[in-house]
Amino acid sequence: MVKVAYYGDVGSYSEEASLKFFKHAELRPCRRFKDVFNYVVGEEVDSGVVPIENSLEGINLTKIESRPKKEVLWEYIFFIDFEGHRLDSKCLEALNALRNYVPFMKVLGSYLKAT
Repeated sequence: MVKVAYYGDVGSYSEEASLKFFKHAELRPCRRFKDVFNYVVGEEVDSGVVPIENSLEGINLTKIESRPKKEVLWEYIFFIDFEGHRLDSKCLEALNALRNYVPFMKVLGSYLKAT
């Protein structure tokens, strides 16, 4: 049976999304994003589900794209756009946390919001 960790409580939208994509999975709810990633990296679960938009954490992702790596089969490069400046405390915290889970990360741009 497939094991899936998801961010949120039982009854959350993340649980609903997990059940929709992994129909007969054993689900493990997590209270923190990093717990989901730790379970996946530690191979305690097969997959993880986290919301793209999460107003509770204060970060709103506006776009996520993936492209296959040319050098390695089944490895992907992800591009994300989110609202906020990279030096804003919540954005800086999220970017620093992400660095713990990826082998390479590069900020391509960070722009102040027009007023």
